[in-house]
Amino acid sequence: MNYLKTTLLMLAFLVPMLSHGKGYMTGLYDTTASVSGVFVHSNGGITLFVKGLERKAGSCDNIGNVHIRADNPAKSHFLSVALTAFAAEKKIGLYMAGCEIIPFWAGTATYPIISELWIIK
Repeated sequence: MNYLKTTLLMLAFLVPMLSHGKGYMTGLYDTTASVSGVFVHSNGGITLFVKGLERKAGSCDNIGNVHIRADNPAKSHFLSVALTAFAAEKKIGLYMAGCEIIPFWAGTATYPIISELWIIK
């Protein structure tokens, strides 16, 4: 009986964490999202302030800020694409790899971790 209670408690906490999965945050060719700001963290991570995203089921707590991890080998390319879209006032597409708490922003809210970023004319 104790094993059953432990398993149920673990599932109660694990299932909500698993619902923050991968997926397109925007359409592939049709999107309303745009970069409204860029924040480069001292640890090398990058947070993009994005407007025009719609909340989807299973999305992270905060969808207005998306994060590119410091250990992403393509982060300089992400920054280049984000700044180009910002300067040209173009729409962007986003694909998220999951959600994480970003310690810099404090609290326990989760933020999308971006694995793909593109510009749409």
